[in-house]
Amino acid sequence: MPGLGLAVLTAGAALISAAVPALAQEKKPGLSLAAIPGTPNTLSARAYTMGQLFKDAGYATAIFGKWHLGIDPQSLPGAHGFDEFYGIPPDTSWNDAATVSLIMQSHSIDAPEKYLIEKGPWMMRQMGVGPLERVKPFTPEVRAEVDNELTDLSIAFIKQQQAAGKPFFLYLPFSMGHVPNYPSKQCAGKSRIGQYGDKIMEGDYHVGQVHSAPVHHAAVSHDLRPEQRSARGLQPVLHRHDLWLDAGAGSQSHRRI
Repeated sequence: MPGLGLAVLTAGAALISAAVPALAQEKKPGLSLAAIPGTPNTLSARAYTMGQLFKDAGYATAIFGKWHLGIDPQSLPGAHGFDEFYGIPPDTSWNDAATVSLIMQSHSIDAPEKYLIEKGPWMMRQMGVGPLERVKPFTPEVRAEVDNELTDLSIAFIKQQQAAGKPFFLYLPFSMGHVPNYPSKQCAGKSRIGQYGDKIMEGDYHVGQVHSAPVHHAAVSHDLRPEQRSARGLQPVLHRHDLWLDAGAGSQSHRRI
C-alpha cells in the first residue's frame, strides 16, 4: 500500500478547539468557539473524523493527549472512531493542571485542597464507546511528566499493533508549546533559555522517540517519512505507512537528552 503525505493543514479557526477537528476531519468543522459542555460548541455526532475513516478501513485507532472537543457522549473520541483514548478531560486544556493550585493561592473557593483535587480535573481513559474513567488527578506534577507518559503509551500501541499484524492510526497531541510549560525532571534547565525552551526541546526529543520506534522496534513499515507543519505544539499523527509531524518552527532535528 503506497503512503500518503499531507504537508499542509489550514486551521479552521484561530483557536485549537476549531483547528483540531479540522485535522481530524480534514475540513472546516463548524466550530468557532471553545468547546463548552451543554452547548452546541462541541463536536457534532455527525462529524466524520479521520479516526472514523481509518477505523472503517480496518485500522486500530488511538489518541493519547488532548481532545478538547467536548465531554458530551456524542463528542467523545470513542464516538468518532477511536478505539482508545488516554489524556486530559475531553473538555479541558493543558493549562487546567494549574486550576487547584491557583484556587488555593487566590482563595477564590473556600474549600480544602483535598476536596478540590477530588473534584478534578483528572487524567481520563476511554476504551471504544465505553464510559470515561478517571485515572489520577491532573496536577502540575503530572502535567510536567505527561509527555513522557504519552510517548510510552504511543510506542506500546505501535508495538502491540505490529505484533497483531494490524495497521493503525495514532493521533498524539503533545502538551509541548501550550502554557503552562512545565518541563519534566529529565529536561528541566537543559535548554538554558527557560521553561519554554526546555519544553520545546523535550517535545523535539519525544517526536524523535516515536519516529524511531518503528525502526528500532520493527513496529511499522520502514517507508515512514516525517513532514513538518506549523502548529501550536507538536502533534504527531501516525498510520502504518506515514508519519506526519505537526511541529513548531525549528523542531527539525530530534535531540538526544
